[in-house]
Amino acid sequence: MELCCDSKCRGNVVTTEFAHTVCTFCGRVQKRQFKTDITPRNWLTEPLINVYSRKKRFKTLAEALFWPSACAKDGPMIHYLTTKGKFNSKKELLQAIKLSNLPDKRYGKIHLFCKLFCTDYRVPRFTKDLHHVMIILLNQFHNIEFCFSRLFLNIQFFNYRYLLKKLLIKLKLHEYVPFVKTLKCKQRLKYYNLMFDSVYDYMKPLDRFNITL
Repeated sequence: MELCCDSKCRGNVVTTEFAHTVCTFCGRVQKRQFKTDITPRNWLTEPLINVYSRKKRFKTLAEALFWPSACAKDGPMIHYLTTKGKFNSKKELLQAIKLSNLPDKRYGKIHLFCKLFCTDYRVPRFTKDLHHVMIILLNQFHNIEFCFSRLFLNIQFFNYRYLLKKLLIKLKLHEYVPFVKTLKCKQRLKYYNLMFDSVYDYMKPLDRFNITL
């Protein structure tokens, strides 16, 4: 039985479902490390708190590219673009997005915005199963993430749009490439290219990059 940390009390403590301990004698409350083995909770029905995942972030970006649809976060940008009318090209659309005062430019939804507001929009012609493509993309991302963790310590990960564009070109999905915003900073591109080449060289003997649709 755990005892109160107060030397003058030393009463028994209990752990709450909010990862706190409470002394049953003096009432002292302390926040403790979250441990599934001692924290009372129904782990079969109550899920853990959702945490950030690189793979999930990449998947969300790829899904927005292949299946363009709006969500609540797109609302402000869609409202703003609606006030501007139609655009003759993606270049004009991107310029309008750049000039907006909105903090979230929603660059991951370029395909959706082109579909809604560009007069020259054409649906990408692709006959293969996009769900199968998604599986391959995620597997490739997993391989890259794993090799990156082996090669680079305490180094910021790739830009997700950069990786997505690289993999689209690798899989010859060229019709989707225009809907992925290109990084403009030449220094960042050079930096990412060097890291990507290192990851590629590391993966090459494993024959993990020789994937075709």
